[in-house]
Amino acid sequence: MLTRLLLILAACIVFCGPSRAQPFDYEVRPVQYKNLAARLYLPKTSGKLPVVIGFGGSDPSWGFADANGAMMAARGIALIGLVYFK
Repeated sequence: MLTRLLLILAACIVFCGPSRAQPFDYEVRPVQYKNLAARLYLPKTSGKLPVVIGFGGSDPSWGFADANGAMMAARGIALIGLVYFK
């Protein structure tokens, strides 16, 4: 039983290892609507995408949006990063 479990675990490690997918190209679009200031990080693809709304905690600057937007968009996830103030 233990041998079988170890073989299954070894197969998972070998065949389900880290992804070799290429990162997505993406664009950043500013969004202005009334008092809303945001940036949309949009991966360049023709398919449907998951979307995340991101906003920082006590830091209302673009730092959160820039760091997380770039990271997520490069992996195929659209993000709209909001700031509290214009």
